[in-house]
Amino acid sequence: MPEHELRSLVDKYALCTPAPSQEWVRVVNSMIPSDALRITHFLHGQLKFQVVRSPVSRTLFATQVSPYPIPSDVVDACEIRRSSASAEFQRRCQEVADALQGKGRLNDQWFGDVTVELASRLNELYGVPQ
Repeated sequence: MPEHELRSLVDKYALCTPAPSQEWVRVVNSMIPSDALRITHFLHGQLKFQVVRSPVSRTLFATQVSPYPIPSDVVDACEIRRSSASAEFQRRCQEVADALQGKGRLNDQWFGDVTVELASRLNELYGVPQ
């Protein structure tokens, strides 16, 4: 939106286009902290985790959380209302926690009802209104 208050920052750092060179990547990575905080604060206010269904076949759908959650945030979200979590959700949470401690491989695919539980808890973790 041309009239948005952050438009000049988005244009200044060319944030809506792929970086054309490594030099431009350095420009973005050395962004003035106050500019970075303004953009981050705005984007955080737009964040909402949701469940997305993707067709695997004509009759089978995979579900996933979008946007992709940071695995350490998944572990934190798993602690929210832990006593009301389903057994499958708790099992998946333990798998992620174990993988982050080097005890197994990270499987970041969440399917079915546990995906809904995860999205809800991530939104709660981030303070997103439900």
